[in-house]
Amino acid sequence: MTSLLKKVAAVALVALIATACRKENADQSLQQLSNSNLSKQEIGGGVTLARAVGAGDTAQVRNLKSDSIIPPSTPAPFYYSLSTESIVGATSSSRALQFNGYFNADINGINGFTLKYVDAATATYASITALNAVSVSSAVTANKVGYNNGTTIGWYNYFFNDNHKVLPVAGRTIIAYKTVGTTVTEIYKIKMLSIYKDMPASPTGTEPIPYLSFDYERLQ
Repeated sequence: MTSLLKKVAAVALVALIATACRKENADQSLQQLSNSNLSKQEIGGGVTLARAVGAGDTAQVRNLKSDSIIPPSTPAPFYYSLSTESIVGATSSSRALQFNGYFNADINGINGFTLKYVDAATATYASITALNAVSVSSAVTANKVGYNNGTTIGWYNYFFNDNHKVLPVAGRTIIAYKTVGTTVTEIYKIKMLSIYKDMPASPTGTEPIPYLSFDYERLQ
Protein backbone atom coordinates (compact mmCIF):
# COMPACT_ATOMS: atom_id res chain seq x y z
CA MET A 1 0.00 0.00 0.00
CA THR A 2 1.34 3.40 -0.94
CA SER A 3 1.90 6.09 1.63
CA LEU A 4 -1.04 8.10 0.21
CA LEU A 5 -3.42 5.15 0.43
CA LYS A 6 -2.33 4.50 4.02
CA LYS A 7 -3.12 8.11 4.94
CA VAL A 8 -6.54 7.93 3.26
CA ALA A 9 -7.34 4.67 5.08
CA ALA A 10 -6.27 6.17 8.40
CA VAL A 11 -8.44 9.25 7.91
CA ALA A 12 -11.44 7.06 6.99
CA LEU A 13 -10.94 4.92 10.09
CA VAL A 14 -10.79 7.96 12.36
CA ALA A 15 -13.98 9.32 10.79
CA LEU A 16 -15.74 5.98 11.24
CA ILE A 17 -14.75 5.80 14.92
CA ALA A 18 -15.85 9.41 15.50
CA THR A 19 -19.23 8.72 13.90
CA ALA A 20 -19.72 5.60 16.02
CA CYS A 21 -18.81 7.52 19.19
CA ARG A 22 -21.24 10.30 18.37
CA LYS A 23 -24.04 7.76 17.80
CA GLU A 24 -23.21 5.94 21.05
CA ASN A 25 -23.19 9.21 22.98
CA ALA A 26 -26.50 10.21 21.39
CA ASP A 27 -28.04 6.85 22.32
CA GLN A 28 -26.78 7.22 25.88
CA SER A 29 -28.20 10.75 26.08
CA LEU A 30 -31.60 9.53 24.89
CA GLN A 31 -31.50 6.74 27.46
CA GLN A 32 -30.52 9.16 30.21
CA LEU A 33 -33.30 11.51 29.14
CA SER A 34 -35.79 8.65 29.16
CA ASN A 35 -34.68 7.55 32.62
CA SER A 36 -34.86 11.13 33.87
CA ASN A 37 -38.38 11.57 32.48
CA LEU A 38 -39.54 8.32 34.02
CA SER A 39 -38.22 9.32 37.42
CA LYS A 40 -40.06 12.63 37.19
CA GLN A 41 -43.29 10.86 36.31
CA GLU A 42 -43.40 8.90 39.55
CA ILE A 43 -46.01 10.66 41.68
CA GLY A 44 -47.37 9.08 44.83
CA GLY A 45 -45.74 5.77 43.91
CA GLY A 46 -47.70 5.51 40.64
CA VAL A 47 -46.93 6.70 37.15
CA THR A 48 -48.62 9.78 35.78
CA LEU A 49 -47.60 11.77 32.74
CA ALA A 50 -48.52 15.22 34.05
CA ARG A 51 -49.49 16.41 30.57
CA ALA A 52 -52.28 18.46 29.07
CA VAL A 53 -55.20 16.20 28.14
CA GLY A 54 -57.27 17.64 25.30
CA ALA A 55 -60.53 16.52 23.75
CA GLY A 56 -60.06 13.10 22.15
CA ASP A 57 -56.98 12.26 24.24
CA THR A 58 -56.87 9.03 26.24
CA ALA A 59 -54.99 8.21 29.42
CA GLN A 60 -53.90 4.98 31.06
CA VAL A 61 -53.14 5.41 34.74
CA ARG A 62 -51.38 2.47 36.35
CA ASN A 63 -50.39 1.68 39.93
CA LEU A 64 -51.41 5.02 41.38
CA LYS A 65 -50.27 4.42 44.94
CA SER A 66 -52.10 5.71 47.96
CA ASP A 67 -51.55 5.13 51.67
CA SER A 68 -52.13 1.50 52.66
CA ILE A 69 -53.83 2.19 55.98
CA ILE A 70 -55.87 -0.79 57.10
CA PRO A 71 -59.63 -0.21 57.63
CA PRO A 72 -61.43 1.01 59.69
CA SER A 73 -58.87 3.82 59.59
CA THR A 74 -58.66 5.80 56.35
CA PRO A 75 -55.73 7.53 54.68
CA ALA A 76 -55.63 11.22 53.86
CA PRO A 77 -57.52 12.04 50.64
CA PHE A 78 -55.69 13.06 47.51
CA TYR A 79 -56.81 15.09 44.51
CA TYR A 80 -56.57 14.24 40.84
CA SER A 81 -56.64 16.40 37.74
CA LEU A 82 -58.11 14.69 34.68
CA SER A 83 -57.06 17.57 32.44
CA THR A 84 -53.38 17.24 33.41
CA GLU A 85 -53.29 13.51 34.24
CA SER A 86 -51.70 14.12 37.62
CA ILE A 87 -52.15 14.31 41.36
CA VAL A 88 -52.64 17.93 42.39
CA GLY A 89 -53.09 19.97 45.53
CA ALA A 90 -56.36 20.49 47.36
CA THR A 91 -56.73 24.01 45.94
CA SER A 92 -55.56 23.36 42.36
CA SER A 93 -57.80 24.97 39.76
CA SER A 94 -57.63 21.79 37.66
CA ARG A 95 -58.67 19.31 40.36
CA ALA A 96 -61.59 17.12 39.33
CA LEU A 97 -61.65 14.06 41.60
CA GLN A 98 -61.02 13.42 45.25
CA PHE A 99 -59.87 9.89 46.15
CA ASN A 100 -60.80 9.13 49.75
CA GLY A 101 -62.20 6.49 52.11
CA TYR A 102 -60.73 3.03 52.67
CA PHE A 103 -57.59 2.68 50.54
CA ASN A 104 -58.60 5.93 48.78
CA ALA A 105 -60.89 3.82 46.59
CA ASP A 106 -63.91 6.12 46.93
CA ILE A 107 -64.14 8.85 44.29
CA ASN A 108 -65.91 12.19 44.68
CA GLY A 109 -66.49 14.80 42.01
CA ILE A 110 -65.16 18.20 43.15
CA ASN A 111 -64.49 21.69 41.84
CA GLY A 112 -67.63 21.81 39.72
CA PHE A 113 -67.43 18.19 38.49
CA THR A 114 -70.48 15.95 38.61
CA LEU A 115 -70.12 12.17 38.62
CA LYS A 116 -72.63 9.83 36.99
CA TYR A 117 -72.47 6.24 35.77
CA VAL A 118 -73.43 4.15 32.75
CA ASP A 119 -73.75 0.37 32.61
CA ALA A 120 -72.95 -1.64 29.50
CA ALA A 121 -76.60 -2.58 29.03
CA THR A 122 -77.26 1.10 28.32
CA ALA A 123 -74.01 2.07 26.59
CA THR A 124 -70.59 0.46 26.44
CA TYR A 125 -67.44 2.39 27.25
CA ALA A 126 -66.48 2.47 23.57
CA SER A 127 -69.86 3.81 22.47
CA ILE A 128 -70.01 6.74 24.90
CA THR A 129 -69.30 10.08 23.22
CA ALA A 130 -69.49 13.76 24.07
CA LEU A 131 -72.97 13.82 22.53
CA ASN A 132 -74.50 11.10 24.72
CA ALA A 133 -72.31 10.86 27.84
CA VAL A 134 -74.41 13.10 30.06
CA SER A 135 -77.80 12.12 28.68
CA VAL A 136 -77.40 8.32 28.94
CA SER A 137 -75.76 8.33 32.37
CA SER A 138 -77.52 8.06 35.73
CA ALA A 139 -77.04 9.98 38.96
CA VAL A 140 -75.04 8.68 41.92
CA THR A 141 -75.56 9.44 45.61
CA ALA A 142 -73.67 12.40 47.07
CA ASN A 143 -71.61 12.83 43.87
CA LYS A 144 -69.58 9.77 44.85
CA VAL A 145 -68.70 6.34 43.42
CA GLY A 146 -67.05 3.82 45.70
CA TYR A 147 -68.34 0.63 47.30
CA ASN A 148 -71.19 -0.89 45.29
CA ASN A 149 -73.32 -2.27 48.11
CA GLY A 150 -76.64 -2.93 46.44
CA THR A 151 -78.31 0.26 47.58
CA THR A 152 -75.56 2.73 46.68
CA ILE A 153 -74.01 2.75 43.21
CA GLY A 154 -70.25 2.35 43.19
CA TRP A 155 -67.41 1.20 40.95
CA TYR A 156 -66.18 -1.77 43.02
CA ASN A 157 -67.67 -4.86 44.66
CA TYR A 158 -66.27 -6.16 47.94
CA PHE A 159 -66.27 -9.92 48.55
CA PHE A 160 -66.00 -10.46 52.30
CA ASN A 161 -66.19 -14.27 52.07
CA ASP A 162 -63.74 -14.53 49.17
CA ASN A 163 -60.50 -13.37 50.75
CA HIS A 164 -61.84 -9.79 50.95
CA LYS A 165 -61.35 -9.27 47.24
CA VAL A 166 -62.12 -5.91 45.67
CA LEU A 167 -63.18 -6.09 42.01
CA PRO A 168 -64.57 -3.51 39.58
CA VAL A 169 -68.23 -3.71 38.63
CA ALA A 170 -68.17 -5.27 35.16
CA GLY A 171 -69.20 -2.98 32.33
CA ARG A 172 -69.65 0.13 34.46
CA THR A 173 -68.35 3.49 33.19
CA ILE A 174 -67.99 6.62 35.31
CA ILE A 175 -68.87 9.92 33.66
CA ALA A 176 -67.25 13.06 35.05
CA TYR A 177 -68.28 16.42 33.65
CA LYS A 178 -67.69 20.00 34.70
CA THR A 179 -70.34 22.68 34.58
CA VAL A 180 -69.59 26.39 34.70
CA GLY A 181 -72.90 28.16 35.17
CA THR A 182 -75.16 26.25 32.81
CA THR A 183 -72.42 25.30 30.35
CA VAL A 184 -70.71 21.92 30.30
CA THR A 185 -67.03 22.67 29.71
CA GLU A 186 -65.34 19.27 30.17
CA ILE A 187 -66.55 15.67 29.85
CA TYR A 188 -64.59 12.50 30.64
CA LYS A 189 -65.43 8.81 30.64
CA ILE A 190 -63.54 6.67 33.15
CA LYS A 191 -63.11 2.92 33.40
CA MET A 192 -61.79 1.74 36.78
CA LEU A 193 -59.70 -1.39 36.37
CA SER A 194 -58.02 -2.53 39.58
CA ILE A 195 -56.97 -1.76 43.13
CA TYR A 196 -54.13 -4.30 43.04
CA LYS A 197 -50.51 -3.76 42.05
CA ASP A 198 -49.82 -4.46 38.35
CA MET A 199 -53.51 -5.08 37.71
CA PRO A 200 -53.65 -8.93 37.81
CA ALA A 201 -56.26 -10.45 35.50
CA SER A 202 -57.55 -12.78 38.23
CA PRO A 203 -56.60 -11.34 41.63
CA THR A 204 -56.59 -13.63 44.64
CA GLY A 205 -56.99 -10.85 47.18
CA THR A 206 -53.44 -11.28 48.48
CA GLU A 207 -51.74 -8.85 46.07
CA PRO A 208 -50.36 -5.51 47.33
CA ILE A 209 -52.95 -2.74 47.60
CA PRO A 210 -53.88 -0.01 46.98
CA TYR A 211 -52.44 0.60 43.51
CA LEU A 212 -55.28 2.17 41.55
CA SER A 213 -55.40 1.61 37.80
CA PHE A 214 -57.90 3.15 35.41
CA ASP A 215 -58.38 4.33 31.84
CA TYR A 216 -60.10 7.50 30.79
CA GLU A 217 -60.79 9.64 27.75
CA ARG A 218 -61.58 13.31 27.49
CA LEU A 219 -64.67 13.66 25.33
CA GLN A 220 -64.96 17.44 25.46
